[in-house]
Amino acid sequence: MSSAPEASEIAKFFHQFLTTKAHQAVSDHFSHLGKSIRTQKGEFRVDYTKAVHSKLNEYYAVGITESGLFSFIYENYPQLTRAQLDAVVKEFVNQQSAVSRKAVAAILTDGITPEAFLQAAKNITGDLVGVYIIYNQTKDMYYVGQAKRLYFRVKQHFTGHGNGDVYADYKYGDAFLIRLITLRESGYDDLDRLERDMIAKYRAYERGYNKTAGNQS
Repeated sequence: MSSAPEASEIAKFFHQFLTTKAHQAVSDHFSHLGKSIRTQKGEFRVDYTKAVHSKLNEYYAVGITESGLFSFIYENYPQLTRAQLDAVVKEFVNQQSAVSRKAVAAILTDGITPEAFLQAAKNITGDLVGVYIIYNQTKDMYYVGQAKRLYFRVKQHFTGHGNGDVYADYKYGDAFLIRLITLRESGYDDLDRLERDMIAKYRAYERGYNKTAGNQS
């Protein structure tokens, strides 16, 4: 009979599994672009390594975390054995990905309310790089910003540690939607340019909350 794995063994297996998954995803992406993942010396390229790290953060950001796995095991496999470990980790990752897909799609396309965003942020341990768009539906006004920690920065705006005008309108009762655009998926290679273009697109400087037209690279 297969014995129960130790917590450290489960954690190690999980991180190895997720790292392998990230490498495979980024390797496939580089291959699609016709880019090599290694230098002439046989070492991983710097941009490839950064992309793998970014992909891991994306997994963490949608709840594919060590703590999430342990909760999943506790609820569904309290008598987990070593023989089950591989299948259970895959089940958790696939299930969490499916559960998160609609929510993530909303954040990245249609937008979600601050309340839903703050609730989702409680389970986020990773973060994303890109631009956030905060839309005041009541006043038809936009605020656009950039961050290397998107979830953290957006949360600040709705907890009194960001743009004062946005927070005041939120506390007053105006209806808001939040949307994120990740740098990796935007087609841009410069965060300042992405932000400037989004400020212009949503007229956030002309008639929104932004005080400038964006940073100049």
